[in-house]
Amino acid sequence: MECSEISKIWNNYNISYDPLLDDVLSNHSKFKINNKEKNYAKCGDYLKLGEKNIWLQFHYENFTRCRLVAYIEGEKFKIWSIVSTPKKIGLGSRTLEFLNQMFLDSGCKLKLFIVDVWPVAKGFWDKMKQRSLITDYEVSECHI
Repeated sequence: MECSEISKIWNNYNISYDPLLDDVLSNHSKFKINNKEKNYAKCGDYLKLGEKNIWLQFHYENFTRCRLVAYIEGEKFKIWSIVSTPKKIGLGSRTLEFLNQMFLDSGCKLKLFIVDVWPVAKGFWDKMKQRSLITDYEVSECHI
């Protein structure tokens, strides 16, 4: 997959990302879910959202990467899943910083919101909320 190169946010880090992000930034209303699709989203059945699913990969230096699955509801960029490889080196938070900066630079008013959070991950998301990298999160009822 062809990626766009960008390095203006962190002086020492090169980031490449899926071109789909540019599409989201320029026309995010195309990815907004309707009322019927909200039921699928609430149940965690994101595969039924079809083309409104946003699957993004971010590649960092030294072959590290972060992948996420999201959708747009209202003015919220709702992230279902974010996975970094390797873990615990700050890739998740760097990706959130990057997304926030991209939203700001493009004039897009979307705010990051995390859904389907497992209770064991609440500490991480509390930290991301304190750093203002996300607006909020919701713990999945399935995992309580």
